Amino acid sequence: LRFTIGGRELFMNNVKHILDSKILAHEGCYLVSRMDLSKILDPILRPRNIRNARRVNTVIIDPGHGGDDSGAENRYGREKDYNLKVARLLRKKLEADGLKVVMTRDADVTLSSAERVKIANRIPDAIFISIHFKSNSDPLKEGIETFTLPVALPDMKPRKGNSNDQANIVLASSAHSRCLLMTGRPDGGVGRANISVLADLRHPAILIAGGYMSHAIEARIITRDSYQQTLAKAIASAVADYSVATTGRMPRPEPKPKPEPAI
Repeated sequence: LRFTIGGRELFMNNVKHILDSKILAHEGCYLVSRMDLSKILDPILRPRNIRNARRVNTVIIDPGHGGDDSGAENRYGREKDYNLKVARLLRKKLEADGLKVVMTRDADVTLSSAERVKIANRIPDAIFISIHFKSNSDPLKEGIETFTLPVALPDMKPRKGNSNDQANIVLASSAHSRCLLMTGRPDGGVGRANISVLADLRHPAILIAGGYMSHAIEARIITRDSYQQTLAKAIASAVADYSVATTGRMPRPEPKPKPEPAI
């Protein structure tokens, strides 16, 4: 663990996590908020203690934007197209591992967050991974970022997605660390955001932003087939990491159909 007193960035095994509260010093001790301890540190350090974690049977892939909503754009292309390319590559890799995959969209169509949630919530024993890229007014902003739903504070009404707070952070940490390791891109951190598509899901769910289309160098990297392949491979590896960490077992492969008897 690495951190700075008065800061909210906590590095666990060199992966940056953004805490909800600052780390404080008191009488020779370091103080972490009870919420950060129970919702970030403890599940990552002891993932087998997550009560509602289940062995992965299905992966729901959500290519962000689409149709009338192009997402971020630059002179090289549109985010919605990159999202779908990576999602299709990820599907191919997961299916090669024997897993069942559901795509919220597999074409350039417009889908609301509510429609994506409706598709996802019909599927049992699944995890949800939304694929995105980003843009920023700061042209120097770069790196991979991974998001989960914010936890519900005592004076807030929990959303459906908060039932998986601990599983969400383990899935996010698994995916984020794999993406950093395999792509070599800068660490934008694992953080929380009020992302509408994550709020009402009944599955462990994350959003991965694979880089900044507004950064001069990263924008060109994002266009490369090799980078998209590596990002998909990293996320696929993270699915296995998450399943093993939380349940001690690899994801459950789809049973192969029995051959028809010869006549």
